[in-house]
Amino acid sequence: MGARALFGIEPLTGQSLRVLIAAPPRRYWPFTSEGDNYLLQQALPHLAVALLHEGGIEVKVLDCMPLRMGWKTLAQEVRDFRPHIVAIGENHALYANEALRFVALAKEMVPAAKIIVGGGHFASLHHVYLGKYSIDVDFPAFHPLTPVPGTLFFDDALAQG
Repeated sequence: MGARALFGIEPLTGQSLRVLIAAPPRRYWPFTSEGDNYLLQQALPHLAVALLHEGGIEVKVLDCMPLRMGWKTLAQEVRDFRPHIVAIGENHALYANEALRFVALAKEMVPAAKIIVGGGHFASLHHVYLGKYSIDVDFPAFHPLTPVPGTLFFDDALAQG
């Protein structure tokens, strides 16, 4: 299947659209059990599967905490993958600075990439972040269980009934 356009990005002929879905490294939160800091976010693989289902899209998921991946390794992963789209989600104000640090890092590594943020935090405060940071799209429901009209997830949900 050929390449698919997404959020206005269309790859060159013969290329797949490359989408990186990532949760960056973040500060250790001592008020929960140690293991809770390293739990895999369930939304990330769900989003990846929804995109892979579309065809013509190459998806990479990096959840840095369970991978125990730091900033230098994350930067190298972004540089090596060369995504067309970088999707970053965050639900907690506590970790917004780490998400914004990743926005800056992603723009530095792949300046042409479209940066998409989502999750509860950014959706609630889009008026604060859009225009101030290198964010191209604030995806209000960065989760496949709450589809938004005009998105792949919504179209798929509509088709499936």
